[in-house]
Amino acid sequence: MTEPIALKQLAATIGSGGPRALRQLMGDHPLLVLGISPPCHEAAVEEPTRTVRLDVGDETHASNKLQPFALLGSESTVFAVATSPASPFPGVVTVGRAPTSDIVLESSSVSKLHALIRGSEATEWRLIDNGSLNGSTLNGQSLEAHREYPLLLSDALSFGGVRGIFLDAPGVCVLLGRVAPKK
Repeated sequence: MTEPIALKQLAATIGSGGPRALRQLMGDHPLLVLGISPPCHEAAVEEPTRTVRLDVGDETHASNKLQPFALLGSESTVFAVATSPASPFPGVVTVGRAPTSDIVLESSSVSKLHALIRGSEATEWRLIDNGSLNGSTLNGQSLEAHREYPLLLSDALSFGGVRGIFLDAPGVCVLLGRVAPKK
């Protein structure tokens, strides 16, 4: 399993290498870019939506939901959405405070087993709140516990007080300004 990396460190590490360099470092997985945010209401951070198209070699990345990028702080961390080899839940990525989680979030607002991410590159991704105390959101909407919700690239999400974005390698490169988006 790939270790999480600070967004600033990731930017320095991949340099101008773009999505290919990022995949070499983090693997060919979707990525969660998460940063602990100050307490505020989701509505307070709404911004206009803009459509961005990114062409990198033979790949195209399009998003009309880049407003979540404003939710991230300078201390954001990038996590590969991947199951650890020792996971008792094959095909499910666990998110929580417990050190056995696939994605460990060290915040008191996050439950030990806060949420699950299910899916693969061949299928669609799904987000499930595991009945956490402080809840999870997807694009500003609170999630019902134990119900699956479709998770798409560029979706904004939160686990307790930890907010972030679900991206792929080209999306993270746009975030870092390593590849100029084409409109």
